[in-house]
Amino acid sequence: MPANPNSEPVVQTVADIDALVLGLAPATAGAALYGAMSHSMGILFENSVANQARQAMLGNMLVAGAILQTTPITDMAAVAATAAVDPDADLNDLLSALNQFGAKDSKPSGS
Repeated sequence: MPANPNSEPVVQTVADIDALVLGLAPATAGAALYGAMSHSMGILFENSVANQARQAMLGNMLVAGAILQTTPITDMAAVAATAAVDPDADLNDLLSALNQFGAKDSKPSGS
């Protein structure tokens, strides 16, 4: 069987394409590696921002909890209940404090 005269250019073209693919393989692999690394870094930074937001929220919750623990709620309720019973309690306390320091009654004299 005679050799095909057109097969030589086809073989040369296939060989050139193989060389091109082999030549571009390291660059393509490097680009894929950098793409995967940048995606991983994006996820890492997204997670760190989310964790920082959670920590800030947790800090605010801890401060609010500490304030609630240091504030005696029962005493505040007792003061509110006393104020509901006697609305003039503050004025009576002020008058008794003034009397302790020797202030005269504010009642008009001569009536």
